[in-house]
Amino acid sequence: MGVKDKATYGEYYWAMQVEAQNFFNEGVETDLAPYFRDLLGDIIAVPELDPAIKNFFMGFVEPTSQAMGAVGLRFASEIGDMIAGEALNPYARVARQALEAKVLSNILTPAEASLLFRRKKITEGLYDTYMHFGGYPDIQSRFLYQALEPYPTIPDLVLYSRYHGDPENVWGTIQDFYDIDPVDFKVWEWLGLQRITLLQAQTLFKREFYTEGDFYDEIARMGWHKVDQPAIRDLAYILPNPM
Repeated sequence: MGVKDKATYGEYYWAMQVEAQNFFNEGVETDLAPYFRDLLGDIIAVPELDPAIKNFFMGFVEPTSQAMGAVGLRFASEIGDMIAGEALNPYARVARQALEAKVLSNILTPAEASLLFRRKKITEGLYDTYMHFGGYPDIQSRFLYQALEPYPTIPDLVLYSRYHGDPENVWGTIQDFYDIDPVDFKVWEWLGLQRITLLQAQTLFKREFYTEGDFYDEIARMGWHKVDQPAIRDLAYILPNPM
């Protein structure tokens, strides 16, 4: 049994179907190839494109097998759907907005309801209703409510821990309030420390506690450029009133 050696009516009928499908695929390839050439030409020309993908696209641009006809038809359909969908998006958005204005179906989200309830703007019953509309069980709604509660920042917690624990061991206290990465904590702790100000550095320099090199190093850490450092040193001294 085969396409070329047909012996029965069934074989002949099957063979004609195969030939018709091949003819259709060949026509699809011929018709779509110019469009694929314009569409995929720039993409295929990209040097970084994987060779396997490039060869796949070339099968549409320069078809060599009838088997690519059905694939090309679906590929063209997908591209057409995408282009048409993007082109119609603005119109669909206008229609959707008009429908929303007519139906007015939107309600507060659970997060918005949590904020309003915390601010005493809605009743507990209404708050529970919005939570149930959002699909939150009671325990989950409680967790959401707590998650949206204002909470001190890490610098605030570092400051609190320094005053309510060992100032030299902030880590031991902050662990009770926040799960902070040990590597990041070193940065946060340093950012919470007091540093020498410019006025203090100038005073220490005048009192000869700082050498000139120490003074320049200190103001360099503050961000003063080396070009301006001598001028900042001179500003440490107050000239007498000429009057």
